[in-house]
Amino acid sequence: MNNKKSKTTRNIIIVIIAALLIGWGLLGEDDKTPMTQEEYKDASTFDLHYACEQILKEKLDDEDSYESTDSFRYKNNGAVCDFDKKECSIVIGYSAKNLYGGRVKGGFFCKFKTDDRKNPTQLLGWSVI
Repeated sequence: MNNKKSKTTRNIIIVIIAALLIGWGLLGEDDKTPMTQEEYKDASTFDLHYACEQILKEKLDDEDSYESTDSFRYKNNGAVCDFDKKECSIVIGYSAKNLYGGRVKGGFFCKFKTDDRKNPTQLLGWSVI
């Protein structure tokens, strides 16, 4: 009898802990709240830079030869964001090998629609510059 009671108690405790962990995971996400204009301006643009780099690498003949050259020298990694439109543009300086194996330098421009947390949600356009 005691053994059945301890198993039941243990199962109840496991269920309560699981429910608390699930509730904490679902309710504890404060990062979904919209940013103020000032927070948006100061927010990291790392995700935008990374997303633009991935698009650029897909366009290269040899994506393993990609090297970032000057994007990180600029404030916000070269990104310019508009809080009202929730759009960000970013320019990446890079070098990579061409079809003949020679290293070339260039620039790559991406424009993204973003969410309220400055995460890229939609690619609006890109171009090689």
